[in-house]
Amino acid sequence: MDDSAVEDYSDSFSEDSSEPEEEEFEDAVVGVVDELSPEPVGQLMSVNMEQDQSEEQFDTDLPSLHSYLGAELEVVRGRTVLEDGAIVTLDMLQPADLVLVPGQTLPLTVFDPPTINMLRGCLRNDRTFGVLASWSDGRNTTINNIGTTAEIYEYLPDEGSAGFRVKAKARQRFRMLDPKSNQWKARVRILPEIKLPDPLQAVQLQSLNRHRTSPALHLKSRRADAAVTRWPAFVYEQYDVDKLIADIKKELSIFSQGQKDKEKEKAPVKVIIPDDPTELSFWVAQNVPMKEEHRLLLLRLNSPIQRLRWELRALQQCRQVLCCQYCLNMIGCSADMFSMSTEGPQSTYVNPGGYLHETITLYKVKNVFSIGPPSTEFSWFPGYGWSCCKCKHCNQHVGWKFTATKSQLKPVKFWGICRRSITVKMGTLQPADCDNQLLVF
Repeated sequence: MDDSAVEDYSDSFSEDSSEPEEEEFEDAVVGVVDELSPEPVGQLMSVNMEQDQSEEQFDTDLPSLHSYLGAELEVVRGRTVLEDGAIVTLDMLQPADLVLVPGQTLPLTVFDPPTINMLRGCLRNDRTFGVLASWSDGRNTTINNIGTTAEIYEYLPDEGSAGFRVKAKARQRFRMLDPKSNQWKARVRILPEIKLPDPLQAVQLQSLNRHRTSPALHLKSRRADAAVTRWPAFVYEQYDVDKLIADIKKELSIFSQGQKDKEKEKAPVKVIIPDDPTELSFWVAQNVPMKEEHRLLLLRLNSPIQRLRWELRALQQCRQVLCCQYCLNMIGCSADMFSMSTEGPQSTYVNPGGYLHETITLYKVKNVFSIGPPSTEFSWFPGYGWSCCKCKHCNQHVGWKFTATKSQLKPVKFWGICRRSITVKMGTLQPADCDNQLLVF
């Protein structure tokens, strides 16, 4: 896809089309109010107040609860923390076509008896199991020796015909020591989180300490410290965790681009981004669309500063264009993403058949059409009905359209695009950059 496609995407808002506009950049509000005739200001204000009072903003806390799994789930208390570098034996979940990232929620609906027995065994012990990074291209499945532990925090005691339902939270990264080990159990080493010290800490000028707490003078103080070393200040700035966090958040402003449009469509624009460098590095890996190979690379890195530097580079070079995985036609862009969940614009959900779907929420899309009337059965977003969506060019399934069941609920509709159904153009970032030897930290 050439750059002209990106220009066509932005121009398509104003272009008229002879084709039905049902799924091409649909408005997120159903029913446009006719122009109001001139009325007294007081009466007009009264109408606006009545409209505001009748509107109901969607509660973004609801999707992260995964209430579609049922209200009878039993909560498990406590937290298991494995020591960095420890060698332990973990029960292993069978390949789930997922690169799980610490902090990510993992909902499961399981029908396979051996997997149910494995999960029940975990509940009797420390409630922790392992998930190896894996993905499929439709023909072959790639399984890696890097994975993430997951800790069960809710489960359905009696599975019945609906399957054994579990909610787990991803916790710590690990490396499998013996790739040929038993498929249900494996010896793994817990990977450490290495926090690099401030490289200028040993040469800090004491006379500038009173200025270091001021955000406006912090950078100037560090540049003065760097002046007494052999390296220029910009070298140290590449490892300044505060500057990395600030630069990352600046790049993440793509989620608030088009804010006026999002406010018009009543789409939530608030995104809660962590301040802790470790949590932020994993949040970016989970929520920013990227190739599975790139996310695996981030799991291999043991330092949050290393992960943040790679993510910053990727964000700066990302085209921010989402394309169909099968025909490479444009579906949307990063500016169209928004958070329908407190966990971010991309979350993991499970359908009644037990298939996991990493889903990106967008308030408008292109080249997508929906099939059939919306259904509220097993809806991931309470108050919304879903209908399957396909690519207009290749007719492949790419996600779902969600429509509010009440006209007062805002946004009235939005789209959930399945992560495995799209590909992301990463600018000049080449696949070979996944090789650790080609990365400079």
